[in-house]
Amino acid sequence: MTHLRSERVNGRSLAGVFRRRGLGDFLRLGKGEEKTGGRQKPSIQAGAIEALVGAIYLDAGYARCVQWAESWFWDAGLNEEDVLSQDFKSRLQRLAQRDGNKPPGYHLVRESGPEHEKEFEVEVRLGRRVLGRGQGTTKKAAEQVAAREAVHKIEEA
Repeated sequence: MTHLRSERVNGRSLAGVFRRRGLGDFLRLGKGEEKTGGRQKPSIQAGAIEALVGAIYLDAGYARCVQWAESWFWDAGLNEEDVLSQDFKSRLQRLAQRDGNKPPGYHLVRESGPEHEKEFEVEVRLGRRVLGRGQGTTKKAAEQVAAREAVHKIEEA
């Protein structure tokens, strides 16, 4: 269940809920964000959903907030296998521990680009052995790419 919960409350999922519910017209953005496409930024969309949850909690209380959240988030029809197939970091950790290893470590190799368009390169290691490298616009995304490469290497061996 933890994997199912984490899939439903991560930034990507929250942004998806935002888009499916057509909430873009309700955002109030500054001129700069409006010019740079802020309505389409997943981080802003996810933040708006988090703010909405907080507002409902403060206005209506815990029970109503849970009821609302369940109706918006928990009816996606995901099963655990679907969730785990996309979470390569968790899969890699389970593979490593299954073989008696310590959890893998993620190390930032390179960070480049201007502040608003960062690119990260990360490698994942098991002990001293590099199992994979990944690039992404966030460290988390780069870690997932590196973990995916590592999982494929381990599963093919």
